[in-house]
Amino acid sequence: MSAHPNILFVFTDQQTAMAMGAAGNRWVRTPHMDRLAAEGFRFEHSFCTSPVCGPSRASMATGLMPHQHGLVYNHDERFRDDDASRLPTFADRLREAGYGCYWTGKWHAQEFYPNRNERIHGFDFLAFEQAGFVGLGLDVDEGATGRAEQFLREPPREPWLLAVSWHNPHDICYWIMGEYMERLGPVTAADGDLPPLPANFEVSPDEPEFFKFCRERSQYGMEMLWTRDWDERRWRRYLAAYYRLVETIDLQLGRLLRALDASGQAENTLVVFTSDHGEGCAGHRFVVKLTPYEEAIRVPLVARWPGKIPAGEICTRHFASGVDLAPTFCDVAGVRSPSDACPGQSLVPFFGDPGLFGREFAVVNVDPDPERPGLTARAVRTRRWKYMAFSEGAPREALYDMENDPGETRNVAADPLVREALDAHREILRRWMSETTDTFPAPPKG
Repeated sequence: MSAHPNILFVFTDQQTAMAMGAAGNRWVRTPHMDRLAAEGFRFEHSFCTSPVCGPSRASMATGLMPHQHGLVYNHDERFRDDDASRLPTFADRLREAGYGCYWTGKWHAQEFYPNRNERIHGFDFLAFEQAGFVGLGLDVDEGATGRAEQFLREPPREPWLLAVSWHNPHDICYWIMGEYMERLGPVTAADGDLPPLPANFEVSPDEPEFFKFCRERSQYGMEMLWTRDWDERRWRRYLAAYYRLVETIDLQLGRLLRALDASGQAENTLVVFTSDHGEGCAGHRFVVKLTPYEEAIRVPLVARWPGKIPAGEICTRHFASGVDLAPTFCDVAGVRSPSDACPGQSLVPFFGDPGLFGREFAVVNVDPDPERPGLTARAVRTRRWKYMAFSEGAPREALYDMENDPGETRNVAADPLVREALDAHREILRRWMSETTDTFPAPPKG
């Protein structure tokens, strides 16, 4: 086996962590994702850096939090191409180790689909023929898979990294708004065949006002407006439609894994599978993203590396983040991280020992509305607790006991019995802000 393996980095758009059979969900059929989890291992606690496409993807590529790399919103005009060119990516670093670095599919940091053969931010983009609308996964995902298959049939001689970025299950955004239904199709299953509503379906009486702002946007993630008159059956049909879209990507993953097997390089290839952010999935009557609730910020993360990663294990002691991917790929290649300011941690040590203790928290930035740039939030997730801090609205803080209230239905921040936990999480956020030069309003000291 080569000292530096090939790397196949595959990820979906808008897949919550529980939308996978290996995570215990019987309402979605994902045999190929489950195969990866069975042949490698899954991180139980994995979080995006921001629950929206562009900022999260820029974090994956640079190893920086959104407030560090500057892409805070999708298509953020403050994140100019010339600014982006000054931010090295893990591809820039891997090229120093002799890797060829390739990308096909959705980019969205900054350009949506640069579907042409050229080099962008260290990646050689692999163009493919698009079947229709570039924003619809059902029209582009097969093309991205086909281009990746073509690459694997004649891979380069040097070590390579291939990133395959699929668009689905993002098409759920259009299904919610009734768009492209000739492609997406209706959900006609009988009630008994529809997924049940989650236990945290109803809006909590003590929900912080920040979430009210998120529900009322009329632009930039305005899908919530279409759900106002939904009955419970429509909500269940939405869940069924979402899982069906996840299954379309599982089929694409299956094609890609077969192509990797046929190439003869599977034994010397690290495969990493994840998603850029999650999906509301009817928790608190939310759809899509742009909130700090668990459904939107927690994502799947599976790694397979034959001979290096034990099969069928689950890593529960490290809180993984999107900022960990860049230092991981650089570590595998034996080069430094893209930036000295990178707050992430390489996942390579956990590949050999999933029981190893790692970072005990993850921090997520939430910037839900470009027309209200002062509206922002931070979430700190630890094993037992979830702490949220908000720039606007009342209350300005929330604390949830994730062991006894995994649905985040009771804000206990004002309970004097948990003051020690509240102060501890305030301090975690203050330290993180200092280390990452975050200008978010500092939480109060105890």
